[in-house]
Amino acid sequence: MSDGGAEAAPFRAEFTLIRRAVWPLLLTFIFLGFADILTTLIAYSSAGGFVELNSFAAPFFRLGFTGFMLAEFAKCLPVFPLAYMISLRTDGGSTDLQVGLLKIAAFVVLLVADAYLAWVVFGNNIPGLISVLS
Repeated sequence: MSDGGAEAAPFRAEFTLIRRAVWPLLLTFIFLGFADILTTLIAYSSAGGFVELNSFAAPFFRLGFTGFMLAEFAKCLPVFPLAYMISLRTDGGSTDLQVGLLKIAAFVVLLVADAYLAWVVFGNNIPGLISVLS
């Protein structure tokens, strides 16, 4: 059914804020992930009684340095699907809505993940390192 004979324009949402913010958010996620890995490595190599608080990564640490490398590799895995999601392009066709929803989802995930990793690095890892190293 048409309204007054005019055809409805296809859904085309311009998410300019999200499109501008997702790449810096992804770079922040990568930087904070690197900072988490670096501070974990420093604590792991300098403290004899190092305990990993991440319940996912903790079992890997029981395997020694190989387990440490596996755990840190697993921490890097979310970067790949997130980078794919935010690099998708729209073609002006029927997939614009789906791509827009993926970008919104990536935006929300990166906001939450960046906030969490900032807390882990700046609220947990660095103060813990200062107390261990001093």
